[in-house]
Amino acid sequence: GTQAGVVLNEMPDRTTMYIYGNLALKPVGGIIVSQLVMGKKTVKGLYLPFWLAEGGPLRMLSVYRRVVALLTTDLRTDYRARYSLAQAPLGLKEYQKQATQGKILIEPQRD
Repeated sequence: GTQAGVVLNEMPDRTTMYIYGNLALKPVGGIIVSQLVMGKKTVKGLYLPFWLAEGGPLRMLSVYRRVVALLTTDLRTDYRARYSLAQAPLGLKEYQKQATQGKILIEPQRD
């Protein structure tokens, strides 16, 4: 969405912004064209599977090792409660009451 333009406009000259994903489902906007031209800034799309494939097996192995190392720290997710699919309405109600108390996990395969 427009946030990409806001960020790019504040980035230093000779900067490259990589855009990954499309959560907003909107076109990228808000970019001041003179920032691109006079500031020598660039915007590139990044699709992780292509980037990994371009780097070959060594890049894949390196990224894999880094991700595995982060699973117990930066990428770790704690849940305050777990609910089955049948309990999902209750879980969502509880979450709405205390959203700041942590995430809940709905496990469809759970009885």
